[in-house]
Amino acid sequence: MQPEQNIFKLYAPFEPTGDQPQAIDALVRGFEEGNQFETLLGVTGSQVPERPSRWRML
Repeated sequence: MQPEQNIFKLYAPFEPTGDQPQAIDALVRGFEEGNQFETLLGVTGSQVPERPSRWRML
């Protein structure tokens, strides 16, 4: 009898950008090396340029 293997698959309508591919590779590598837990640290939208504020004196 072979052990049951659970496979997690994620389907999304977008492609990873910026440093996301490296982060994904690091997470996968950790699980493949036998780590039971992995933590992803980061923030969403950090690469989005800030919209400048417009001030008006009245």
